[in-house]
Amino acid sequence: MPQPHCHLLFKSIDFWQINPRLRRHLKRLIRKNARFMIFFPQIPIMKLFAKQLKKLYPSLKFVDVSSRDKYRLEKVQQFRDHKAQAILTTTILERGVTFKKVSVIVLEAQAREFSKTSLIQIAGRAGRGKDSFDDPVHFYYRYYNQQIRLACEEIKYLNRQAKK
Repeated sequence: MPQPHCHLLFKSIDFWQINPRLRRHLKRLIRKNARFMIFFPQIPIMKLFAKQLKKLYPSLKFVDVSSRDKYRLEKVQQFRDHKAQAILTTTILERGVTFKKVSVIVLEAQAREFSKTSLIQIAGRAGRGKDSFDDPVHFYYRYYNQQIRLACEEIKYLNRQAKK
């Protein structure tokens, strides 16, 4: 399982529409035509981010899905079929889906909605193929907390055990 890269954001994710540090990361992914998933702790945060993303990157094809979305299965299929480069989601997709060659980003990783277990499950969405075992995982947060620390430590431990 890929070891998450941890990023402290000094300002909220919507600072200057999309936080500049996060925007640089997204710009690189878009330029490389890399597929990516972005996880959010709450639907309203995801919806606001989607509006800003559309404004800043009008040519980016992406979908957003949540438990309240009656078209979620169709949207997930669009991402699976490479009709969308990105998928914005809540924890509804933390388990049960497999995509190969995909970067995973967790925004507001310090949020109470993200437990240690859910962060590990989300990180497990990356690295699902033999040819893409090292897909990147990124945790963005405004403060480092116990759930992030424990998730990173457990992933490190599991990876050490897998090498034995």
